[in-house]
Parts: sequence; C-alpha cells; structure tokens
Amino acid sequence: MKPFPPLAPMTVACLSLACAKAEPAADSGQPAAEDLATRLTTPGPHGVGYTVSELVYPDPAGAGDRGLRLAWWYPSTDDTAAATLRYRELLDGSGAALDAAPAAGSFPLAIFSHGHTGFAENSSFLMTHLASHGWVVVAPDHTGNTFFDGQDRETDVYLQRPLDLVAVLDHALSADGHPMAGQISADHTVVLGHSFGGYGILALAGARYDLDNILPACDAGTGPSSFCSTMSPAYAERFAAGFSETRIRAWIPMAPGDFNLFGAAGCSGLSAPVLLMTGELDPRTGDDAGPYWAALDRGENRHIELLGGGHQTFTDFSGVLESFEGLMDPAEGFRITIGYVLAFALRHGLGDVSAQPVLDGELSLSSEALLVP
Repeated sequence: MKPFPPLAPMTVACLSLACAKAEPAADSGQPAAEDLATRLTTPGPHGVGYTVSELVYPDPAGAGDRGLRLAWWYPSTDDTAAATLRYRELLDGSGAALDAAPAAGSFPLAIFSHGHTGFAENSSFLMTHLASHGWVVVAPDHTGNTFFDGQDRETDVYLQRPLDLVAVLDHALSADGHPMAGQISADHTVVLGHSFGGYGILALAGARYDLDNILPACDAGTGPSSFCSTMSPAYAERFAAGFSETRIRAWIPMAPGDFNLFGAAGCSGLSAPVLLMTGELDPRTGDDAGPYWAALDRGENRHIELLGGGHQTFTDFSGVLESFEGLMDPAEGFRITIGYVLAFALRHGLGDVSAQPVLDGELSLSSEALLVP
C-alpha cells in the first residue's frame, strides 16, 4: 500500500448534493426532480481509491485476539472512472483503483457488514458509489463467517457480528493505524448491512433480544438452532445487555433476517433512523420484511421494497447466485439501491435536506421501487 501524504482540511458540509459538481437544475435545463434523481444515481465528483488493511481486537467470544481484514473505498483525486479491479479473485468491480491517491479533506464514514458467508467486497457497486460522492467506506470480513470459512454459524458469531462493527468504528475514528487516519469525521457515520449483516446492525442499533422466550426454547431444543447452538450463561448475559451504539446517525439494513431473535417489541425505539430495503421476491429473508417494518416506529424510518428484487439484488452477485421468474434486472436493482441509500445517508448522515423529496415519496427513482407506507 502506498503511503498517504499529509492532507489539508476540508469541510464535511461540502459533500452534500448542494456542493456537488453538477450544475443546478435551473442552469442545466433539467427539471429539479430529474436533476436530483440524476445526481443520486450517477457517480459523484470524486475518483475512488480502494485498499486493504487489518484490525486486531480482543475477541468478544473470549478466544484471544480477533483479526479482521478491512476493505476501504475512499474519495480520490485520480480519475478512476475507467478503472477495474478483481475482488478476491471472485468478482469484477469498476470505478475504483487500487491505492489511488486520496482526496484532501475530512469525510463522513460508512461501514458495511456483509451477509452470512459473504465477504467485505461483495456489494462493491454500492461502496464505490458512496465513495465517489465523498464518503469513506470500510467493510470488514467477519472472520469465521465469510465465503472462505464455510457454512457453520454458532452462537459466538451472533455475538461477534455487532461487536466487530464497534471495533471497526473505533479503529476508523482513531488518529492513526489505518489508510484514512485523520480524514474521517466522528459526527457523520452511517452503517449498512446485508442479510446477516442486517441482523448485526439492527442489534447494534439497539434491538433487544427476546430472551424470555428464546432461552427456554434453547433449553427445550426448539429454539433457533444456530443462535442456540453454543449458548452459555455468559453469552446469554451479554445478549441481555444489548449492543446499542449511539454514535451512528443512520442504519440501512438490506434484506435482514433473524426477526425472531428480537420480535416486534425488541425492534421499537432504535437509536437512529432506519432505511429498511427489501426485495419483493426474496426467497431467503423475505418473510422478515413485513414484520420488521411493522415493528419499526414510522417517524423518519423508511422502507423501500424493490419490486422483483431478490436476496442478492443488494450484492454484486445479483442475477448470478439466484435466478427465478420475475427477478428484476440487476442493473436496475443497483440503480435503485444506490439512489435511496445515498439519499438516506445524505439526509441523516449529513443533514442534507435536498434529498428529502425522494424519502417522502414526492420523487420516485424507479417504477420498480415501492415506498412502503
């Protein structure tokens, strides 16, 4: 990894849509709504760099030190529009260049948590888009629960998942020890998670475990098998304490599962606004979409359902790892996802109200995006 030079200060506020390089609607000849939709769904003014680092912290499951591989996307001064990468020798990505020169300034932070047996880069289309709009994005490989680790999922993984993200947040906001040290604003963080990553971020958002019902079911052998598999009194006590993290400005779970671990009561009163994104035809966690949304207070929370969306619509493997009649075009799924995620991140991560019409349903980014009432 190339050394990063000293950086000049830059205000985070200038990363809002109001400061984007695109011309204002009145000057461009576009209607204001069309201009907003275009700015949300096309790459931003920055080139994008990509690099990898490592983090070691005490394993919350008590197994000594725990190492996490971290993937980073960040704003760059290089022109990376035509750049391509091969992530983990598994998928191709575009628009980001390895170790590209970083842009100067202070930037908001986005943290991404992959799904069960996924890996840090498996939604690179979304990470690259956010970085092009001025976000530093960091995604950990959740050690022991990646594509490279197999299908096993025991109680300790449910404990490690949210606490991995706390360790990543602490690390990202530290003064040194990572590629973007000193360039990340401590006051503008959003967290995203896909599938099992969605479970982890909802736990971190303050969802409470329904242990009064789950633990007796574990003892009886009728509880959720993975969550119960290696349950111990110490684990039960830690789950009961919860994982609420109040430094986060917005939570974005995509196709989250494990609603049964929290129940309706456990999902009320979370620490920050939630953008729930689900696929209409999701064969894996689709049954949890309705219960999650019914349990969330309305207020600033939003639910976008992708009509024809599947479970992998939110990953680079859309149209590859699942295929069935009615599945939406991957490119349209990507466009909807990046637009609504960026709108929510700007509104609640940066306080930029210019994207509010999209979140209020006054402007739809696609006929295949349903703002669920």
